[in-house]
Amino acid sequence: MRNKIVEIVSDAGKIITDRIHTKKEIGSKSTDVDLVTEVDRQVELFMIERLSRLLPGSEFLSEETASALKEAEKLWVLDPIDGTLNFIHGFPMVCISLALMEGGVLTQGYVYNPLTGHLFEAQRGRGARCNGRILRVSAAVRFKECLLSTGFPYDYPDNPENNLRYFDHFNRLVQGVRRPGSAALDMAYTAAGTFDGFWECHLKPWDVAAGILLVREAGGVVTNFDGGDYRFSDDCIVTGNPVIHALMLQEIKTLRG
Repeated sequence: MRNKIVEIVSDAGKIITDRIHTKKEIGSKSTDVDLVTEVDRQVELFMIERLSRLLPGSEFLSEETASALKEAEKLWVLDPIDGTLNFIHGFPMVCISLALMEGGVLTQGYVYNPLTGHLFEAQRGRGARCNGRILRVSAAVRFKECLLSTGFPYDYPDNPENNLRYFDHFNRLVQGVRRPGSAALDMAYTAAGTFDGFWECHLKPWDVAAGILLVREAGGVVTNFDGGDYRFSDDCIVTGNPVIHALMLQEIKTLRG
């Protein structure tokens, strides 16, 4: 089934590459920066139709058309374009994020950036890869050798928990903190060891499902801010290699008081 999924994801990616530099129909969902385009919906409907044929009876948790978490034996968790704002502006940090849950367990995850050609994938118990290359989280053990990534909520101007204090705190401890604008890619690059850690709050299941499996299969750790196993209902997520993840949790605990 893996080959068929990759084929579907690749075909969907062609829709994105064909439209990256064209005029788009843009709508707003909640704020002036929480945007959606007709391409998001086109990619989502295309993938739902193809994946439904691949796995009859499966259900979907997806950003644009089926956003309510449901119990299903086979559940696809889909973000057709993670990084929509990037996509609108032609900034190539854009991806399709797709995960399969079976019996409530993540079994497959795919993060595909068609603009760079990077396909990150993981199968439960079989490791993680990017374009065939085996992925491992970084070997960093000190903040001074780290590059972290994060993101900010759509309601940043009005939200007192807008992540700015965490950003400022970590930015003083590490070599740098990046904000590419796609949580799925942030987690994929954490699995690849490019980023040593990642944290963010106010994310949705389709933002993180594939990335969770990628990081875990690459030897990393994924928890909530309390250090417990991350669940889709949790408000915040923190990931990284085991050492840096533990150090990040210590700093987060201090900041939370």
